[in-house]
Amino acid sequence: MTPTHWQTAISLPFLVGGAILTTGPAQYIFLGLAAAVVFKAAFINVYFAVTDPNRLQREEHVQHMSKLQLLADDRQREPGLVIDSEPVANSHISMQTVPSLPTRRKK
Repeated sequence: MTPTHWQTAISLPFLVGGAILTTGPAQYIFLGLAAAVVFKAAFINVYFAVTDPNRLQREEHVQHMSKLQLLADDRQREPGLVIDSEPVANSHISMQTVPSLPTRRKK
């Protein structure tokens, strides 16, 4: 769900509940706020459906499409980093194998 859907789903039950439990001007305020939340969610959905439909997709879908677009990129001529799974000999240098450097003696 998009953040607008979350905001609508969280706030609408409280606003409708407030409209049911109150009377007079407070009831109209709760109903007005509920209508504003619904109108805002509908407006944002229609706006993004026309201008940028990817914003209405789930985050997992957008990440998946980004990965596919990266894999299909023509400009990437070299393959990605290949990690070899074959073990190699220990390549660290121990202090015993390093020859000692000559030191300068004070006269």
